[in-house]
Amino acid sequence: MSHTFIFQEGLWTGKGLYIDDDGHSIPCESKIRTTHRAEKWLHESTMKLSLEDKVVVIQNISEIAPFDTDIDYTRWESKTADIGTLLGQFVIVHDSIFSLCTSRDSAFQGSEVFFKINDTSYKNRGILVRRRTKVSSWTMELTKIA
Repeated sequence: MSHTFIFQEGLWTGKGLYIDDDGHSIPCESKIRTTHRAEKWLHESTMKLSLEDKVVVIQNISEIAPFDTDIDYTRWESKTADIGTLLGQFVIVHDSIFSLCTSRDSAFQGSEVFFKINDTSYKNRGILVRRRTKVSSWTMELTKIA
């Protein structure tokens, strides 16, 4: 199965729910842009959480090592202000792209999956934990717009 998310340059939007550590579901929207360069792919994401009195924005830029021909996994790295450096892998399993990561200091671990619906739609589910305690989880519907 061929994938379009991450594997093709493009802009995606998402709508869904962010679930905090207390189990509160917060409406959220996202924009994700993937750009390919010869030596690395850039994966830029912004998630906006609509709280009662304000909007919280979470931004992330990941550098992805391009997939080698006939290899179903690769590595990625991102740096965030709150967590520090995250080191991860993307692994392809048929209709899904799994993302696994840990922070450089091993305090945080995360897991995310992108289920392909069709070339312009994916379902996304993810979780972030800190020292075995849930920090957040999310569920998103992603749509390619460009």
